[in-house]
Parts: sequence; C-alpha cells; structure tokens
Amino acid sequence: MPARLQMSKAAISLMVVIFISLAACTRTTNKSVVQNVDYGELRKLRIDHAVSDARESLAAKDIRLLAVRGYTVEVPGVREDVRAIECTYGIRIIEGTSDAIEGPEHQQLIANARAYAEKYNQTIVAGKKGGGGSD
Repeated sequence: MPARLQMSKAAISLMVVIFISLAACTRTTNKSVVQNVDYGELRKLRIDHAVSDARESLAAKDIRLLAVRGYTVEVPGVREDVRAIECTYGIRIIEGTSDAIEGPEHQQLIANARAYAEKYNQTIVAGKKGGGGSD
C-alpha cells in the first residue's frame, strides 16, 4: 500500500501543478485590448482644419500622409499603394483608428478621421506637386 499511496500523492501533485499552470494561462479580465483605445487624437481632428493643418505641415517640410487603421492600413484620398506612399511621402497613422469598432462614438470618430485624412492628404500631395491645395 505505501507504494500505491506515494503514486496517488504524485498524481495529485501533478494535477495541482497542471491546474495552476492552466489557471495562469487564462485571461484575468473580460476587457479586450481594443477597449483601452484613447480617443484623444481622434477627438482633436477637425475636418474644417484639415487643409490649413496640411499647409502648416508643408511649410514645416513634413510631407507625411495620414493613414488610418482598418482591416489594413489605408491612406485616404490617395490612390497609390501604401508601400509606394511610404517611400514617396512617409505616413503617420492616426492613433485610435481600427476595424474593431467599440461603439457609436468610436465609429463616428473614425469616420471623421478618414474624412480629415482625405482632405489633408490631398492637400499635401497637391502642395508637393506644386499645385497648392484647395479648401
């Protein structure tokens, strides 16, 4: 019996270790990572300032285009491939954009960011080509 008792203790010890290991691998919160998005940058964007903001960037020799995250990274208002855009202009991703929409406010802020980026990018491209920009 002592050998059988030792075997049972060893089996119980092994099960405890497995249980603790599995418990350590489980999520400790129901919040997903995307729920921690900071809307700060998204809230600052004003579509009616996109052209003037782009002109300020051009004056500062910053020709990076704005990109938004979605299923992939997109550069609104420009038809070129993102890799080609990166080589020619560079890009700056607007933080807080995502294809994982948290709710109505987040959806509206992303739509606003996309519209802002479209006007901003078109102004940068026109300015770089010497055509100025339109309001």
